Amino acid sequence: MPHLRRPFGPIKALASFTNMESSRTSAQQGTCKEVHPCPSNRAKLGTSALRSNMDHGTVMVNIPQQDSPALLVSTTHTTSDLLSAATLKNVGQMSLSACRLGWVVVFPSGNSEVNLGARMNISAGIQIGTTWDAPAQSVSPEYAKQGATAIVFFVAEAYPSGGKPWKADLVQIRRQAGSIAASS
Repeated sequence: MPHLRRPFGPIKALASFTNMESSRTSAQQGTCKEVHPCPSNRAKLGTSALRSNMDHGTVMVNIPQQDSPALLVSTTHTTSDLLSAATLKNVGQMSLSACRLGWVVVFPSGNSEVNLGARMNISAGIQIGTTWDAPAQSVSPEYAKQGATAIVFFVAEAYPSGGKPWKADLVQIRRQAGSIAASS
């Protein structure tokens, strides 16, 4: 399946989806992977952007939340699903048993739409320091066709095993998304 996998980090890339096939990833549970620890992951946080010729100039950006126990470390975008896959890393103090991703769609008028994906239960859990590959989130390519200036992806909720659920501040995320769209 042709796709563009974008690692998280402070990069801007131009990409053309012109030769990509339309495909859909099944909504099965993701997989966990061991990750070699990196010194001070939180100190390197930033946003990363991707602009595509086919998506009418829509910027796709990951926003990290400093206090989240999970970080969105990479995303995959296809012509049939603007978030066909994502990789999360557990940077918290407990294993994670569930999570939810979200995205904000920002339009040229400044209006924005906050969307939350389905809660994803992770039976094996995401152990501290490991990653988990999340399934497709069914983010419609129609947003780009409607002229969205940016689509901002984020961790909306994380559920530590035996701990209190963490939830993103959606007002702050919406504000950040608007700032990113205005500067692109």
